[in-house]
Amino acid sequence: MEENQSERIVIRVEHDKRIFVYDFNKLETLQSEYAKAVGEYKHYQSQADPSNMNDIFRSRSPEWLNIICSYLFKEEINGVLQDFDRVKTETDFEKFFAKYPTYKRSDLEAVVKDFFTNMGESGIASSLLSSVSNKIKMQMLQRLLTAQKPQEEKVKSSLNGNKK
Repeated sequence: MEENQSERIVIRVEHDKRIFVYDFNKLETLQSEYAKAVGEYKHYQSQADPSNMNDIFRSRSPEWLNIICSYLFKEEINGVLQDFDRVKTETDFEKFFAKYPTYKRSDLEAVVKDFFTNMGESGIASSLLSSVSNKIKMQMLQRLLTAQKPQEEKVKSSLNGNKK
């Protein structure tokens, strides 16, 4: 079976004297399965409204891009891509991507899009990177934050009523 490698991308990211490389053709099976599982989890999670802010933080939802990138990239040391190591991925690499500069985020998003497109899951890539879904999430977050305000006003109102 012939592969269409012309559409695949290779991205090198450098930060804090470290180099990480994404190349779909260099991913190991277990590495890609972990990355796929993270993306699918985030995709399905984004379809359900959290009941409160703790749900968002407990699920590590704000960290999804760092987590998935820690699985999709391999570290390059002295010009050699290192083999996948789950323990390093879930500790060291995740910390690296958590500190990766925001202004370079588009490189990470391009990797996520390329990975899921090549895995035949372009719908998940679109869902994860959609600005529309981000707007919905912001509206949901605003509802959660403002939900506490009416309750506080009721308490204040009843307290003021008791003082009269």
